[in-house]
Amino acid sequence: MTSATIFKGSANLGGAGPGTPNSARDIDEAVERLKDGAKRFAALSLGDRIALARSMQRGYAEVAAASVKTTCEAKGVPTESAGAEWALGPWIAIRGFRLIIKSLEALILRERERIKRQTIQRRRLRHHVQAA
Repeated sequence: MTSATIFKGSANLGGAGPGTPNSARDIDEAVERLKDGAKRFAALSLGDRIALARSMQRGYAEVAAASVKTTCEAKGVPTESAGAEWALGPWIAIRGFRLIIKSLEALILRERERIKRQTIQRRRLRHHVQAA
């Protein structure tokens, strides 16, 4: 399952482009899409959430250089002096995705360990009952 499949159309913020004011209707529609997306996200398995986060991380990494360049141009900062723009933008976002992925993977591992412990306990209980 791809992020495009899961959240089709979620990037369209209806009038949120540069220089375009948002009407109350645009904002209300964006909030409704956000609520709908949150429901769909909550229904995803941990594996699908990891896949989505990885997809978002890759997507952000693909546009990071262009984002930094555009920010530098808007601020009048030479691109060779863009360290702060990288540190305050792409690096934080990409690190955030990495930490989300790591947390979700830890949840999967914890659930597997819990299931393993329960299985071992059941086997011990069966063995104890059979021995008695």
